[in-house]
Amino acid sequence: MQSTRFISGSIDHTLHPRCLRAKSVDCALCIALSHHLSDGQLPLLFRELARVVRDRLVLMDAVRDSNSKLSQLLWKCDRGKYPRSVEALRAALEPWFELQQVREFTVFHRYMMCLGKPRIRT
Repeated sequence: MQSTRFISGSIDHTLHPRCLRAKSVDCALCIALSHHLSDGQLPLLFRELARVVRDRLVLMDAVRDSNSKLSQLLWKCDRGKYPRSVEALRAALEPWFELQQVREFTVFHRYMMCLGKPRIRT
């Protein structure tokens, strides 16, 4: 039986160059993270995840929904300053990950959940 290790840390530590070896992580799970990252930080995260992830990225986050008054109110209360649309998140992910599944659902906020496989980069 294969052993399982969970690694967690701050985004600043994880983005430190060569913190983890290439393809040393089977699966990365990013929940409610992207809306806390600036437009400069987000592509750095995805680039580094594509480097270290061997098999799969699971990402879930609330997304901006300008048609929902409740969602707009909730974003005003959230500490994350960078809510993005589904299209903007996909555009940031797709250079680094082949998106295998993308789902959207609503529970007060609108959410995006996706599974992605790192793209082979040469």
